[in-house]
Amino acid sequence: MSAAGGEAGAALQQSSDAAAATFHAVVDRFEGGDAGGAHAVLELPDRSVVAIPVALLPPGARPGDWLAVTIRADPEATAAAAARIDDVRARLLARRSAGT
Repeated sequence: MSAAGGEAGAALQQSSDAAAATFHAVVDRFEGGDAGGAHAVLELPDRSVVAIPVALLPPGARPGDWLAVTIRADPEATAAAAARIDDVRARLLARRSAGT
């Protein structure tokens, strides 16, 4: 494992956007697949690890590189997904009520 306790491995930082969180992670290694692996294993400051698709990394990222990762809520996508689910649910209930 890489040393995630370094200066770049600061604890979770709240961004100025209340719907987002920014934290640091180090690219520990690549696993699976051909040509660099299908997944990158990132080590977080608390030494936990998470695997993400290599395609989500910045171009040229390699083991030992520190990343600033921001995760942001997407209320529009959440609302759109809820609307799709409501539509499917309504169609299923209508089909059930119709006896088909």
